[in-house]
Amino acid sequence: MHKVLIVEDDYLQSYVLKAQLQGMGYEVTGSTNTGEEAVRLAIETKPDIILMDITLDGDMDGIEAAKKIEQLIDTYLIYITGNTDDLHRTRALDTNYTHYLEKPISKSILNGALSGFQKNV
Repeated sequence: MHKVLIVEDDYLQSYVLKAQLQGMGYEVTGSTNTGEEAVRLAIETKPDIILMDITLDGDMDGIEAAKKIEQLIDTYLIYITGNTDDLHRTRALDTNYTHYLEKPISKSILNGALSGFQKNV
């Protein structure tokens, strides 16, 4: 079973994502609303996939957290965000993400993004 970490500042969105992922057969290793906690949880749980919001609570946004995580573990990164402006997209290019999904994210869009996950665990 593939492990997923949810990094999302909106509790309701996080809850919905967790339910969708579990319904698709994924194990959710945790969820958080801060970049600092995302880094800690990524190191601790070593998820195969991280769903990363860009705007987070705390001092570190999702792009900064993704950069730190990439230095520490190998994972499949999918941005889930309402920030589709050029500044955020350009900053995100400095990370090794596979998808940049605009909220709200339907189950079919999420499933399509996850279908590209080919890592053997």
